[in-house]
Amino acid sequence: MAGSDVIATTTPLAPKAGVGYIADSNKPTIASAQLDMSDYTLTLNFGEPIGRDSVDVTQLTIQNRAVSADATEARTLTSASTVAVSSNALVATISLGDADVTALQLAVALAVGGDSTFVLAMPDAFEDLWGNGNAVQVADATFEQDDISPEMKSFAINLNAASISVTF
Repeated sequence: MAGSDVIATTTPLAPKAGVGYIADSNKPTIASAQLDMSDYTLTLNFGEPIGRDSVDVTQLTIQNRAVSADATEARTLTSASTVAVSSNALVATISLGDADVTALQLAVALAVGGDSTFVLAMPDAFEDLWGNGNAVQVADATFEQDDISPEMKSFAINLNAASISVTF
C-alpha cells in the first residue's frame, strides 16, 4: 500500500480489562392504572418495558381499599379478560371479560370512584423483558365512570306464572 507507513513495535499491548456486565434485577412496577367502565378496560402503565406475553390477568385484583386486609370488596380478574401490550411495551390494556364487568357493575363499594379503585398485582402478574417478575404491589387507579345507558336485550312474558323477565 503506497503512502501508508507502518511502524513495528516489539512491546506487547496490554489487554484492556473488561467493563463487566450487571444483569437487570429490578422488578417491574405499575406506574399508573386506569379503570374505564365505559370501555370495560383496565389500562396499566409500567415503569419499564414488559414482556408482551407475560401479563397474567388472573394475578390482578381490583379492590376497594389500598390495603388488601382492609378491602371489603374485590374482584380477581378471570382468564376471559384479554391483554394487548403497546408497541413500546410500557402499556397493557386489559379488555375485561363479561363476568368481570358484571361483577364490578354489581359491586356496591368497588370501582364506584377513584377512592374505591385499586389494583393489586400478585407476584409474577407480569415480567420485564429480562424475565424479572413483579413484586406484590397495590396501585391507585383513576376511574372513568360507566356513562352507557342500559340497553334491553330481550324480554319474556309468562302469563301462567304472571311474570315478566327482562335481560339487559
